[in-house]
Amino acid sequence: MVEAQKRITEIGPPDYKEHLAPVMKKNYGKWQYHEILKPGVMVHVAESGDKLYTVRACGSRLISVYITS
Repeated sequence: MVEAQKRITEIGPPDYKEHLAPVMKKNYGKWQYHEILKPGVMVHVAESGDKLYTVRACGSRLISVYITS
């Protein structure tokens, strides 16, 4: 008999930790504090001293990256 091929049967969503930035992976769960610098801008400071800045941005429901010149 021919041996059955091994197939992936459980696909599911990817693990979100695979797509984190390096500074986020390094300091995951180790944030010491955060400050709101101005509305929509925050800085997160880790125990190691690393800083991560986040900016809130919003857009319309339909966004395209197509650029015409």
